[in-house]
Amino acid sequence: MTLEEVSLAIQIVAALAVVGSLIFVGLQLRQSDRTLRANSLQSVLDGYRDRTFLPGITNGEVLDIYARGLNSMDLLNENEKRRFWFILLNEFLHMQHVLKLRELKMIETVDYDAWLSFTASLVKTPGGSTLWPTAKAIITPTVCAVIEGYLEHNPNQPSFLELNPLFKSVKAISQTG
Repeated sequence: MTLEEVSLAIQIVAALAVVGSLIFVGLQLRQSDRTLRANSLQSVLDGYRDRTFLPGITNGEVLDIYARGLNSMDLLNENEKRRFWFILLNEFLHMQHVLKLRELKMIETVDYDAWLSFTASLVKTPGGSTLWPTAKAIITPTVCAVIEGYLEHNPNQPSFLELNPLFKSVKAISQTG
C-alpha cells in the first residue's frame, strides 16, 4: 500500500467516525429531549400536587375552604376568603407555568388542554367567577386571554363543581370551620 492509499484509508475511517459520532450525538439529543419533556410534565404534576393536593389531603380545613369557596364566597368568613383567594391565584399562576411549557413545546397538547380545561372549570364556579376579575389584574394578560378565549369557544365548559360533585355536596357547604 502506498502512502497515498494509507492516507485515503485513514480519511475514510475518519469520515465514518465523524458520521458515527454525529448519529450518536443525534440519538443523545433525542433522548435528552424526551427526558426534558417528561421532566417538564412531571414538574407540572409535582407542583400541583405539592401546592394543592397535599394541603387538601393533610388539612381538612383547607379542603373545606376550597369546597365552600368554589360554591360561594358568602360561605366564607373574611380570613377564609383571603385563603381561598390565594388557593385560586395559585391555580391561575400554575396555568401560566403550563402555558409557558407549552409555548416551549415542553409538554404535549393533550396535557396543556387538560390543564386549560381544569383552570377554566374553576373560573366557571360561583367562587371562581367572583374572584376572576381581581385575578385578571394580577396574572399575565396572556394567561387571561387564553382562559377567556377557551371559555368563549367552549361556552358549555362545565364548572369544577359539575365535574366533581363531591365539592358541591351539602356536607362540604354546611361546614363553617
